[in-house]
Amino acid sequence: MDQSQSMGSMLAGIVATAVVQEVVSRGFSYVLGKRKERASMGMGDALEKLELAHSQLEFVLERSSKLPITNVSLLRRRMMIKHVYHECDVLLRSKRHALNDHHSSSFPLILGAVRSSASSFFGFGMNKLELSHSAVQRFESFADKAGEFMRDVECGCTLVHYRFFNPLITQLFQGHKLHYEMVQASRIHVDLRISPLRSEEHGVVAFLVFSGFDAKVPANCFDVELVLRLSEDMDIVGIAIQCLESLGPRFKSLAQVAIRELSQLPTQDMSDTCLSDIDNRTMTSCLYRARPDPLCCKANVLQRACADKVIPYELLSYRFAEQLLFMRFECEVSAFDQYNVQSSADKADRNAVNGWPLLKVQAIFLPHSPKGGGEIRGWQTIGEQREDMNGTSVQQMGEMVLTNAITCFIRQPELTDYRLDWVSPHGAARFVVEKPLTEVQSQDLLVKRIRLLFLSEDV
Repeated sequence: MDQSQSMGSMLAGIVATAVVQEVVSRGFSYVLGKRKERASMGMGDALEKLELAHSQLEFVLERSSKLPITNVSLLRRRMMIKHVYHECDVLLRSKRHALNDHHSSSFPLILGAVRSSASSFFGFGMNKLELSHSAVQRFESFADKAGEFMRDVECGCTLVHYRFFNPLITQLFQGHKLHYEMVQASRIHVDLRISPLRSEEHGVVAFLVFSGFDAKVPANCFDVELVLRLSEDMDIVGIAIQCLESLGPRFKSLAQVAIRELSQLPTQDMSDTCLSDIDNRTMTSCLYRARPDPLCCKANVLQRACADKVIPYELLSYRFAEQLLFMRFECEVSAFDQYNVQSSADKADRNAVNGWPLLKVQAIFLPHSPKGGGEIRGWQTIGEQREDMNGTSVQQMGEMVLTNAITCFIRQPELTDYRLDWVSPHGAARFVVEKPLTEVQSQDLLVKRIRLLFLSEDV
């Protein structure tokens, strides 16, 4: 009897254990399934909302890139939207990838969950799939603000033709490339070309190329290149003249012919042209290097990027119009005339340069380009030799470049170019003087190039 009772008790224990295990197993599966279902549903809803926000941000960026934005505050808002869009894009891609991995590897995921602790077990290893409600709400909020931004941009563009005070600006904002050419007495040729480029960061930018050629008086020849950020109330020719007048005392006198010709141009006679096509990708890259922060030095506010690093009077952005991104001025000068205006010039030196051909002079300015590694530095390059000129201001370089170059050419007749460079955390400049090659120098240069060609082929 005792033995039969013992067997019955053992059998009841086995049955009870089996029942408990079955209940636990089913309960475990039920809880796990519900947890998994809720997680998947929550992830799906969150992803849908995130995708909608992502799509709205993408649409606003694509649409606004095709419209001429002239207001700096709108450019600033667009930069913020672009930054948020990239954040949203990275998050959305990562969650999509995690969700795909989750669906394709559910069995290993269950094994991992079983091996985890009880608290982390009920999380079901969903940390990679979790998408917080606050994160989704943040991007939805930015998508709504992007919609408001787009309405402001479109409203501004529909009214923009009423705000244009200059017909020239109207045509440039409409995407027309403009050209004017004048030939006088078969010896004077003046050519002006202006091409617009729409940039996502810089708004609408104009590339202005102005050149003059005088067959009878070569010293009146010049080339001017400007890159300017446009606005609807801008006098582009007036700004170009202002930039030429800001070159400095020495170069301003050299630019008088260009200033006179530009001020007399009948800009109303400019016509559409298919010339001077601009490679957008290349020029956009150049714009970024010329002015990485499109909003610096705006609204008469002390330059954010460099106010604590550069002495204000050293800033090229104080010297030139804020709209200027790049400027190059080139002309030809007489070395003899330049030396004659100096009472301190040696008589023998003046005689030495008397028969020289005209020198080609260039001045290049990038008022908003950050260079110099956080410091103001300057140097001169004589042939292939570089010498530091730290402590020399950009104004001083502009005044001394011609005198220094002529002196170097006299002392070293084989030299053909002289250069001064000035860089700072906010702005850079270069001055170049080139002496035309003599016939002997031209032949020597040709021989060197031929030798280099054969050497490269041997290699």
